[in-house]
Amino acid sequence: MNCSPFILDIADASSVSVYGDNLKVASVDKLSSFIIHAVNASVKDITVSISAPSGKQKLARISQIDPETFRAEWKAVEAGEHQIDVRLYDQSVYEEPITCNVGDPDLVTVKGMPKRILSRNLGQEHCFEIDASAAGSGNLEIMINGGRVPCRVRELGSRQYLALFTPGQSAPHTVEMRFNGEEVRGSPWHIHCEDSEGDVVSRDDRLVN
Repeated sequence: MNCSPFILDIADASSVSVYGDNLKVASVDKLSSFIIHAVNASVKDITVSISAPSGKQKLARISQIDPETFRAEWKAVEAGEHQIDVRLYDQSVYEEPITCNVGDPDLVTVKGMPKRILSRNLGQEHCFEIDASAAGSGNLEIMINGGRVPCRVRELGSRQYLALFTPGQSAPHTVEMRFNGEEVRGSPWHIHCEDSEGDVVSRDDRLVN
């Protein structure tokens, strides 16, 4: 035969691996990416379809990193659970689509954040409320003074929470809050300490917590 021999690159969808931080968690309006490892494949052989909660679908952009590694990039425009279907030669890599929780940090609202800590109230619980009901799915992280001041969270229902912390030193406190790794609106909050006469405890006066 004139076309003999035939040389075929065979790729098996079951041998493809998909990984990366944005495979399971992403944020609205932020570029998200994950990695696809596929031997004997090219960019045109791989498709990634993403279905939003509203039913809208989009295709991720695929680029090649090296002969066996590819990057998929996409940007969510709505919060909620998205279904990611990775296909090689139009065959799904997994039996079921991958669920990616997409959240919107701008829709997390905080109420009752203390404006000051009085020295006479050291050792007492202080609190503030968090409403994440409209922000979609994701992970909420709260750090006070870089994690050196413990913070406890009590669930109030309907994805609303009460955060509690107990200041132990007369020092400024910084509250940082992230949703799916992104700063929520207003973060960080800086809470000053005041003595009983209302004088602010400055950085020079404080003992670092």
